[in-house]
Formats: sequence, structure tokens, C-alpha cells
Amino acid sequence: MGKQVCADSVVVHGEIEVNESLLTGEADSILKVPGDTLLSGSFIVSGKCHARVDHVGADNFVSKLAQGAKKHRKANSELLRSMRKVTRFTGFFIIPIGILLFLEAYFLCSDGVMSSVVSTSAALLGMLPKGLVLIITISLAAGMIKLSKKESIGTGIALH
Repeated sequence: MGKQVCADSVVVHGEIEVNESLLTGEADSILKVPGDTLLSGSFIVSGKCHARVDHVGADNFVSKLAQGAKKHRKANSELLRSMRKVTRFTGFFIIPIGILLFLEAYFLCSDGVMSSVVSTSAALLGMLPKGLVLIITISLAAGMIKLSKKESIGTGIALH
């Protein structure tokens, strides 16, 4: 009792009650009889049994679960695609415009190097779409508020 199952196994004979809450989130104990699977990471609550080990190491259920959780799936939404297009578009133009602004400030306005760099930097920072994320967040929040005020589909519940 109180011990942890260390490898995926199958109960051969006997009965055992296990807590699989670390794996499934279910807090109730589960009775395992011959033929049932014991998952690694489960805790023994009561009973005795003999079990045959089926999977160890990377083949264990808990190892596969952890590997699946580690996989990074790239978000592929229309919103992110549009934001990338805008930043790519502005990225193509910012560098040439920055060079032109620096040359104008340095040669045409006869500013010093330091003054030309500062004025060019100030102009370029204004061109970056840094407020884009804020605008999108506000518009999404406003959309969620509008949707929440409409009657929910299929439930008949309206949020006001």
C-alpha cells in the first residue's frame, strides 16, 4: 500500500485498488482485477496482486504522455498570419527608408552623426507596428463581449 507502480503492467492474479489521479486527474480509486492494466505512476491504495510487466522506460504510458506534452505545435491562425504579413511588409521598407532618412539628416540638413542617428531612430520607431498587438487584443475582447451578450446556441441561456 502507498507504493507507486513503476512500469506498465497487466494484473495476472489478485485484486488491487489504485489511484491514477496523477495520470487521469480522476481522484477516485479504481479496482483492478486480472486482465486489467496498471499504468506506471499510479499509486497502490489497497490489495495485493501479481502483475506482468509489459512496458518499461520510454514505452511506458507516462513517458509517452510526457513526450506528447513536450511537443510544440505551431499556432496557425488567420490572425497570426496577418500579423506576420504586416511585420514582414514593414520590415522590407524600414531599412531602405532608414538609410534614406539618415542620409537626408546627415547630408541635406547638415546634422552631426549623433543627431542624424537619433532623428532617424525616432522616425523608424514610429513606423513599427508595436500598437498592433494592443489593437488586436482590444478588438478580440470587444468581440468576446458581443458574443457573450448574444443568446448561447443550443442552451437557451443568455448572458446580460
